[in-house]
Amino acid sequence: LAWQGPTPAFADIAAQFDAAAKRGKPLSETAAASRKREALAEAGAAAAEAAAILVGGYAGSWLTTERAAGTSLSSAALRAAGGALGAGVVIALPQEHCGILETARVAAYLAAHSAAQCGPCANGLPAIAGALRRLAVGRWNDRAWPALRDWLSIVPGRGACGLPDGAVAFVRSALAVFAVDVAAHRRGRPCTAAANRPFLPLPPSAAAPTWR
Repeated sequence: LAWQGPTPAFADIAAQFDAAAKRGKPLSETAAASRKREALAEAGAAAAEAAAILVGGYAGSWLTTERAAGTSLSSAALRAAGGALGAGVVIALPQEHCGILETARVAAYLAAHSAAQCGPCANGLPAIAGALRRLAVGRWNDRAWPALRDWLSIVPGRGACGLPDGAVAFVRSALAVFAVDVAAHRRGRPCTAAANRPFLPLPPSAAAPTWR
């Protein structure tokens, strides 16, 4: 689901995109004030079938399906629900995918594609992404948990741009919304979704850019 509209009100039209691209209705339009349950249904993705809803893109936040389904697609309503309209992208994560693993993939991409011109981007984001990756794939030592929480509290507000703040908000929301999965991963439980094809879209090459 991709939001389009005038800045700053985002007031009139939302263009919907089914992120799974499997249901044959890739693009439609809805009134901006419609609720996400209705919007996702028009796009062919039922909120009840989702593990969680990502709002605002990769600098946004995960919301539980219960909270997301009753929230209007407006900046004020999303802020009240703990999210943000951000880039105007809403994605329903299917039940068969792991939110921690998907978040770890995106966090690694964001860390690799920062300008690396300040401490939060050069050190904080790679540390967060690395810890989240280890948590996701089962090479986790729980003594690293306090360090991960420290990075998530230290990085925001210290960067030269908004990338660190957005990435941290994205990761923090995943740890909260997927808390049950986080606890299982911390205990070393194998992730049944690890063999699934990645769901959240990233550019074909996640290699670090050479323009630095």
